Amino acid sequence: MTLRKTGLPNSHPAVEQNANVTVLGNGPIADAESQFLNNGSVYVNGVTVKVNCKFKEGIDGASCVLVYREYGNKTLVVEEYPKNIVFPVTLTVDGDQYTFAVFGKSSFDLEERPIAVRTSTTTPQTEVTISGK
Repeated sequence: MTLRKTGLPNSHPAVEQNANVTVLGNGPIADAESQFLNNGSVYVNGVTVKVNCKFKEGIDGASCVLVYREYGNKTLVVEEYPKNIVFPVTLTVDGDQYTFAVFGKSSFDLEERPIAVRTSTTTPQTEVTISGK
């Protein structure tokens, strides 16, 4: 899903809802390098989601931003967790198929690429962590 500058979903996405997409090789997510996070992770088990972020030192206003959306729902949810809260953060979702992405943020800038991505289904999954370089 692409977003316009307004933050709302693009009415003409590059991929239709029922299309199959396959990504091979090391894409931009595998190569993600965070300026603000040492690492971030998303763990999904049923309706329970745990987000963990470890911050680099010396970043003013550093926070961890979780962006997620349920399949079939056009609402994009954005949660921001400042570095001074206790991680992991746990939340509960009300459906069974979501896509989650974790971004690093400073007082002035949100990263362009996520440091961690997870797609949930009805079966329990293991944690995925992509460390910043």
